Amino acid sequence: MKKYSFKIIVVAVALALGATSCKDDDDETKADPVVYVAGYEYNDNLSAYVAKLWKNGVATNIANSSSSTGGRSTGYVANSIAVANNDIYVTGYEKKVVEGVSVKYVAKLWKNGVATTLSDTSKRGYGEQVFVSGSDVYVAGSENNGSAYVAKLWKNGVAKNITSGTNAANLYTVFVSGSDVYVGGYEYNSANKLVAKIWKNGVATSLSDGSSDATVYSMLVFGGNVYAVGYKSIGDNKIATLWKNGVASSLTDGNKEASANSIFLDGNDVYVAGYEGNNDKYAAKYWKNGVAVNLTDGTNYAQATSICVHNGDVYVGGYEKNIAKLWKNGVVTTLSDGQYDTQITSLCVK
Repeated sequence: MKKYSFKIIVVAVALALGATSCKDDDDETKADPVVYVAGYEYNDNLSAYVAKLWKNGVATNIANSSSSTGGRSTGYVANSIAVANNDIYVTGYEKKVVEGVSVKYVAKLWKNGVATTLSDTSKRGYGEQVFVSGSDVYVAGSENNGSAYVAKLWKNGVAKNITSGTNAANLYTVFVSGSDVYVGGYEYNSANKLVAKIWKNGVATSLSDGSSDATVYSMLVFGGNVYAVGYKSIGDNKIATLWKNGVASSLTDGNKEASANSIFLDGNDVYVAGYEGNNDKYAAKYWKNGVAVNLTDGTNYAQATSICVHNGDVYVGGYEKNIAKLWKNGVVTTLSDGQYDTQITSLCVK
């Protein structure tokens, strides 16, 4: 699983028809946009996480955790959101603790708040990103086969194994372009290193050489070009990295730990959200065409987890310390009061 908290990334492209995570529509440009944000909040009374949706800043529980009854407590995390034809799709997972010993994670998809179970409830499974193309709903994620995590893609609820399970793997992102289905994430190699990979219609392409850890967190396809972001490691630090058609460009210099978490394309401009810092003091930031814009000052632990552009306005979701935050053109709005740990994992503007 991703090595920091529960955060998973949404990916979108403003110019791709059918890309429903976050996009501009010409017939909507005169209306005030609706900003959808997904994430989770810790409920101290229930000792569990609650999956949440904010619509223009107003919070709704997607899945409310129940208190411990019958030896079982549950929690929910929302990892990704997409909106299509007025329907709201969210993927994530449910955490179950049975008899205080056995912990299960179950991949979930919610459509307008109604849950569908995606993974085997006897195993550990995670839904990481949802993508809607026409009438088809795709979810990227993983499921444990008893010995290792298998990269999984669910299409309309039907699971497909992307990897064999010989080496542990996970998908963080999915993008559909025409009849081609792209997924991205990582797969361990024989040297126990994470290899950043993209699969096109099930065929893998490695983006890193396997000598050090690397991962793809977000991707998109436009104009015949395949863009992916994540990190590659040099020494003890991660470098925020953008790959275009397999060619890597470093967004940071490696002096601090950094990662690129989300990518968005607006015309000829490439926007990437992520973080950079050291010693648990990370600055949330985004890069426009490789030029960094800091959203926080780096005195606290912060990350930018999702980004999109709508009508020229730049929206970034993320968190600082334990407070969920949304930035519009650099101006921050707090979506939680800081009493409990709350994080934004994904956003979409319609």
